[in-house]
Amino acid sequence: MKEVGDGEVIGLLKDEDGRGNLERRLEDGWRTRKDQIIQKDWSKINKSRYCPELKTEWNQKGE
Repeated sequence: MKEVGDGEVIGLLKDEDGRGNLERRLEDGWRTRKDQIIQKDWSKINKSRYCPELKTEWNQKGE
């Protein structure tokens, strides 16, 4: 199990400190994934041929 990281996760579940650490790691991973999704969406908007004025307004809000 350690090859895929499952052993480490099970080890973290054994005590309070480990669970807190696991929770932080999961939150960091989710935050990173959410940021990637947002960047992908902005990339799609910037590559589209949609109204240039509206794209400029969206880009200014995203900064």
